[in-house]
Amino acid sequence: MYLVLAVLLIPWIVYLGLELPERTTSSHWDIAWVGFDAMEFAALALTGWAAYVRSTWVEVAATASAVLLIVDGWFDVTTANGGWNLLQALALGVGMELPLAILSLWLARHAELVRRRPEPRSGQHHGRQASDSG
Repeated sequence: MYLVLAVLLIPWIVYLGLELPERTTSSHWDIAWVGFDAMEFAALALTGWAAYVRSTWVEVAATASAVLLIVDGWFDVTTANGGWNLLQALALGVGMELPLAILSLWLARHAELVRRRPEPRSGQHHGRQASDSG
């Protein structure tokens, strides 16, 4: 089904490429970006939490984070006005968003290693106080 949907998307992509204007004005540009960055925050926070608690959700969260980071970088670069704005977008995209997306994809692919890593040592042993150990 997804392959069929992907093939059906091709004519739509061609249509958009031919019909969309090169420039446009958006009434809710600020809301779009703030909302997108809030989704990115949620995905990154969920990835960190899922990795910390060794949840099986780490794969999904890390994959979502990677996708959002790649999309963020793409739109930052392609919507930059040029000059300093483009340089900033490229620097953030290449220096932060793309490496973090790659790390997120690595984490999603190797989630089993994250879930099996040894727990940090502390004065207490999960549910037992140190004095209970004898």
